[in-house]
Amino acid sequence: MDIKIRCTDYWLKQGTQSVRKYDSFSMSYYTDSSYAGDDIRLVGTDRQINDFFAKTELEIKDSWDSKLKERYIEGYKNNGNKLLIIKLT
Repeated sequence: MDIKIRCTDYWLKQGTQSVRKYDSFSMSYYTDSSYAGDDIRLVGTDRQINDFFAKTELEIKDSWDSKLKERYIEGYKNNGNKLLIIKLT
C-alpha cells in the first residue's frame, strides 16, 4: 500500500494560545498566554493533517498546496512518518 503524503501551507487566524512554561528560579510550572497567528507548512497524510487541526483547534484563514520537495519527504521519514510541522516566516 502506497501512502500519499501532501504538503500544504496554512495561514492561521490570529489569537492567543496558552503555553505551559517552567520557571527554574522558583522550580515550578506556570501558564503563559502568547500571541499566535503564524503561517505553517504541514507535511503528512490527509488523516495526520486533519487530526492535527482537530486536536489543536487552530483556525485556518487560508490554505494552499505547496510543492512537495524531496527534503520535506526526508524530514517526514526522519520524523518516524509522523506529521512534519514547519513554521514559515
